[in-house]
Amino acid sequence: MNTNPIEERLRDALAAHAESFSASPDAWTRIRDRSSRRSRPRWMRHAQFLIPAAAAVTVVAVALGAAALAHGFSGRAGPAAPAASATPTPAPSRIGRHLPTAWDSGMLATDPSASAIISLDVAADARNWFWIGTPRPQYWLPFIETSRDFCYWAATAIRGSGACWPMPVLPPSHLAVVLHSDNPAGSLSLSGAAAPEVTSVTSVLPDGRTFAGKVGTGHGFPLKAWAVNSPAVKGTRLVFRDAAGHVVASLSTAAPRGPDALTVSRPRTGGVTVFRYTGGKGNPDGSMTGYLVDGHAGFWSPMWGAEISPLPAAGPPVIAGLADLFDLSAGGAWQASEAFGYAHANVTKVVVQLPGGGTVTAATVAAGWPGSDLRLWAVALPAGSWNPVQDATPRLPATAYDAAGHAIGHVQLGGVN
Repeated sequence: MNTNPIEERLRDALAAHAESFSASPDAWTRIRDRSSRRSRPRWMRHAQFLIPAAAAVTVVAVALGAAALAHGFSGRAGPAAPAASATPTPAPSRIGRHLPTAWDSGMLATDPSASAIISLDVAADARNWFWIGTPRPQYWLPFIETSRDFCYWAATAIRGSGACWPMPVLPPSHLAVVLHSDNPAGSLSLSGAAAPEVTSVTSVLPDGRTFAGKVGTGHGFPLKAWAVNSPAVKGTRLVFRDAAGHVVASLSTAAPRGPDALTVSRPRTGGVTVFRYTGGKGNPDGSMTGYLVDGHAGFWSPMWGAEISPLPAAGPPVIAGLADLFDLSAGGAWQASEAFGYAHANVTKVVVQLPGGGTVTAATVAAGWPGSDLRLWAVALPAGSWNPVQDATPRLPATAYDAAGHAIGHVQLGGVN
């Protein structure tokens, strides 16, 4: 598989920072988790929730909103899944207690399913769902997105968590990878991806006890999904076999570390100041700076860090951008927001439609990046243009115009995940 420089850097970071991660660095994965972004009210693609054991018999779809609160930001759990991605919810397990029968709908909104959604029940109170996601371009990230994700939602009667990872690359020497590890109630819940030839997974404890897991696939899966539950014992190994019973992979139970070491670092050169902002409430004033990173427009600020467009800037659409929040008042309310982004060379102005009617207009300016004719734009949004508590992402259509006043492109401004 061909890789670009940013993928190589991410693989190098994973190899340098993963602890006891037995898969090859080629099996790179990056979890999406913005929990380090102070108190910013964003929808996060990686979520986890806890519910009391006494309430475990209830379906936890109503508890998904608590996932947001568990990570320190307010707002609803996320936008509803698009109709095109809707899939009948699997029936609950017939063994033991009732299980959560819903996954995080916000994950299906950010990564709609391009495959079947399969479920693997590995214990009386444990279920795992998997699908291949296609990331939606309106969600910007602190790294450059790939075209397909390997997504999962793992749930027990008391806990659920999920994430979407860029599709792992599994060379012949490493045919499986751990993507999820959790310890609910003293047990060890693990899941991940495996090569098509893998047919079984077994958790082998140091004392020789074994716990069989499950391996599954479905329409649209280039890799298989696997899941296994066992007691949480240090030194446990995961053994993967093919149809002939041959061991084809043996891994530790450690999943890769979080995304902090994998976020794209701010480039040292090539920055263009797009706008300045007032931080407020302990956050210093700062500026948003644009860069061209491996063909993608990226924006950095001291307040929010990296925000990178998932689409190559030279390709369609002719305009792209997002809205961001600044100027946090003493009472904790967001007082100002800014719309900004990039445009192709023939775009001279950008008009943003406001939810309550009216528009704001921004002129584009040449970025001046070597070898690129891209232009940048930014415009302050009136107070109340976007309420992140009510809407996880902004609802702000933008139209690009050329010098003759012709509308040559339309886009829905994105948000940061």
